[in-house]
Amino acid sequence: ARNALIDLLQPLVPALESTLYKGQCGKIAAIGGCIEYTGAPYYAAYSALRIGADLSHVFCEEEAGVPIKSYCPDLIVHPVIRPFSHRESTHRVQDWFPRLNALVIGPGLGRNQQTLSIISDLIKSARDSNMPIVIDGDGLFLISQKPELIAGYHKAIFTPNKAEFARLQNYQDE
Repeated sequence: ARNALIDLLQPLVPALESTLYKGQCGKIAAIGGCIEYTGAPYYAAYSALRIGADLSHVFCEEEAGVPIKSYCPDLIVHPVIRPFSHRESTHRVQDWFPRLNALVIGPGLGRNQQTLSIISDLIKSARDSNMPIVIDGDGLFLISQKPELIAGYHKAIFTPNKAEFARLQNYQDE
């Protein structure tokens, strides 16, 4: 079974060649991270590097930037999400969309309503850009509150744990 899985995934992994330059094997961004939850966006972004992406960005709240950057100097950290500066925060993240291949939305995001409003607009923008999205953590909380953000979008992947899955089903497992 393991060899069959490797055979299935092998065509998806680009061969490393001396002619490649930084960015040709993937540019990923994790959007999440507040002062209380700095580990989750780090792990999401660093995991992308570990599986072969060349560039991995983290877009986080201002207070989370230094802790996330201190975990790993290989990550490109943008502490640009400011809950009370909706328009500026949204534009500063959206400006990077043309330079990215995929987004991971929600790890360590928290549930600040102003931040979730910014993330709602970023999800809409990512959809408009036809960008693949992985939704995790508090991004799933947002989707459980506003399922229309992602309804019918076939380039979205959810990664719920048991509690998040129950919330998405509007079912409380007791």
